[in-house]
Amino acid sequence: MHAKLLATEDTRQGREASLEKQKSSTVVGETKSDFSQGEFMVDFYVEKGQTSSFTKTVSESDVFLFAGITGDFSPNHVNKAYMEKSHYGKLMAHGALMVGFMSTVSTMAIAHTRDADETPVSVGYDKVRFLKPVFLGDTITVDYTISEIELERKRSYADIKICNQVGELVAVGKHILQWIPNPSENTEG
Repeated sequence: MHAKLLATEDTRQGREASLEKQKSSTVVGETKSDFSQGEFMVDFYVEKGQTSSFTKTVSESDVFLFAGITGDFSPNHVNKAYMEKSHYGKLMAHGALMVGFMSTVSTMAIAHTRDADETPVSVGYDKVRFLKPVFLGDTITVDYTISEIELERKRSYADIKICNQVGELVAVGKHILQWIPNPSENTEG
C-alpha cells in the first residue's frame, strides 16, 4: 500500500522546484504530478489510516517466560499469594510485555514492505501508558493505526491501543518507524 500525500504550492514554478527537490532527495517510490489541480502526490510504504490488529490471550506461561527472559520477577507478576492480598487480587502481566505486543502489531503493519530498497526500523515509542492491569487469562487486542507520515525524515507514526476482552482500554502508545536506505549493490566494502 502507498499513501498519497498532498502538498500545495503557490505558483507553478514553486511546484516544479519542490517536485524536483523531492525527486532528488526525499521521495520514496514514485512521484506523480498533477499541476492542473495545483498539487502533487508522493507514494510511501504505508499510508495514513492504515491499520493492523493482533489478538492474544495472555497466559501464565507468557508472563513467567517473560519474567525469566527479562529478570523481572516482581511479585506483581509471579507471586500469586502476594497478589491475592493486594487490591488487584490476582497476578498481572508486565507492562513491558504489552510493549512487546505493540512491537508484534507494528511488524504486521509493515510486513508488505520487506522487499523495498529501504529497511523499516523502530526508532521508539512515545507516550506509552498502562491504564489498567492485564490479568493472566485476559484476551487483549492490539490495534495499530498509522496516524502521520513525515516524508522528509522517512518516518511514520502510529497510534497504538490495547483493549481487553470487555473492551476496556488497558494501554496506549505512539510508535515511530523510520525507513533506512539499504546499501547499493555497487557499493564497495
